[in-house]
Amino acid sequence: MEEEIQEILATYRSNVNDDKIFFHPHIPPKKLANAVSEFGGSDDVDDVLALVDNTVFGNAKDGLLLTRSAVHVHNMLEAPFHVLLGDIKDVQFQEGLLECVFTINDTYIFRSNMAKKSNAALFAEMLTAIVDTVKRHAANTAPTQRAKEALRALKELFDEGLLTEAEYTQKRQILVAQI
Repeated sequence: MEEEIQEILATYRSNVNDDKIFFHPHIPPKKLANAVSEFGGSDDVDDVLALVDNTVFGNAKDGLLLTRSAVHVHNMLEAPFHVLLGDIKDVQFQEGLLECVFTINDTYIFRSNMAKKSNAALFAEMLTAIVDTVKRHAANTAPTQRAKEALRALKELFDEGLLTEAEYTQKRQILVAQI
């Protein structure tokens, strides 16, 4: 799967010429560090595949970060959030008069007037191709591997305080039984 994703990135990297869209390994280190620390979630710099810098002065503290596991977003004046690649069913791109809008699973996630619209459209196309690759490989993943991934996600939810200890224990027992 990693090879397929790298091929997709290489194809789009050569087609996207924009001073606001960056692809691994050509993301300026300071931008990368800012994006990961501001809205990169639990992923680190080694997981980043691409970055859309949505800031006026180029500090990359707002934008969209594509990692091996998720799309992380920080829109100005909004709380950062992420969507796991495996949870993405649909990626839509709308080009407006002054800005472009990304929608995932029929929910607005990202708005930009920084990147060139044609390049933002290519980025959305690339994201769709990567999501399709992830889904295709997830369908072939052994149930044991899926249970392990679900356990990791469950632990993250518990650590963030989103589950009580009783809820965590109950759901964990169900997942452990699948291994």
